[in-house]
Amino acid sequence: MTFQRPTLIINGEKNESGIPILHLERRLLEPCPCPVKARIDRLVEQGHSAIVLNLEHLPKVDSADIGKLIRAHLSVRKYGCRIHICEIHPEVMHLSSGV
Repeated sequence: MTFQRPTLIINGEKNESGIPILHLERRLLEPCPCPVKARIDRLVEQGHSAIVLNLEHLPKVDSADIGKLIRAHLSVRKYGCRIHICEIHPEVMHLSSGV
C-alpha cells in the first residue's frame, strides 16, 4: 500500500482587471493535473506582472506548501512579477498569529 499525500492544485482561475487569480486547494490526485508552479510559470511567460493566490479552501498549510509558495515567489521575482496571497483560511490565520 502506498501513501498518497494530498497535492496542492488549482481548483479554479479567474481574471480580475487583467490579474490572474488562482484558487488553490488540496486533493488526493496522482499525477497532479496542473501543478501550481507550472501554471504560475506559464502566466509569467504570458507577461503577467502580478498573480494572486486565493487560499480560502486551504484550511491547513504545511511546511511543504509554504516551501512551494516561497520557491514560486522567488522564481517569478527575477522576472519582475509578484505573487500576492488573499483569502487566507481562518484556521491558517489563527495558527500563524501564534507564531
